[in-house]
Amino acid sequence: MALKLADWSNCNVQNRLDGTGKLASNGEYQTSMNAALPPAQERPPGPLNGKLAIALALGSMWLLGCAGTYLLISTNAWWFDTHDAAVLEIEIRAFYLAWTGTQLPAAALAGMVISISRFTHPARITFWTMAGYHLVFTIIRAFSWPWGKFPNVDQSVPIWACLIATLFLISFSVFITWFMPYWSKFFRRLFRLGG
Repeated sequence: MALKLADWSNCNVQNRLDGTGKLASNGEYQTSMNAALPPAQERPPGPLNGKLAIALALGSMWLLGCAGTYLLISTNAWWFDTHDAAVLEIEIRAFYLAWTGTQLPAAALAGMVISISRFTHPARITFWTMAGYHLVFTIIRAFSWPWGKFPNVDQSVPIWACLIATLFLISFSVFITWFMPYWSKFFRRLFRLGG
């Protein structure tokens, strides 16, 4: 070959080989290559518009979250009446673990609602919606921080427990949003095979 490698890399050559091994002009080469590319798969739009999806997600999170917290507190299993700091720290961790469990339905429903919206990137919207929601309610809870009543307890324990629980709920909701399209495809195939 008399052509230099630099000519190929700099696109100075006016002819290129097409798919059949024949020489083609630059315009014909680009047209044939573009025609060979598969069409880009776009996410089909959901039935909910963006504002309605966010409003429903926030409302469902608040209602289910309040219901879960009420059920958790109404069990009367959380007294925190010991003076032993080590036992109190274990109870605080257990409380946040149980609280996270009561908030999972709210996080899951919020992720499902946003996943059927018309957002192009629903997982990203879920992340920011959940982060904003939990940031607001964490600030509200900080003004009535109950663990300050226990001076012998290391305050980093409830802070870390609250932070880990919040990050887990945000991640869980984003995962549900990401996973919903695959879940719906699975069920469509399942019912199609069953029918």
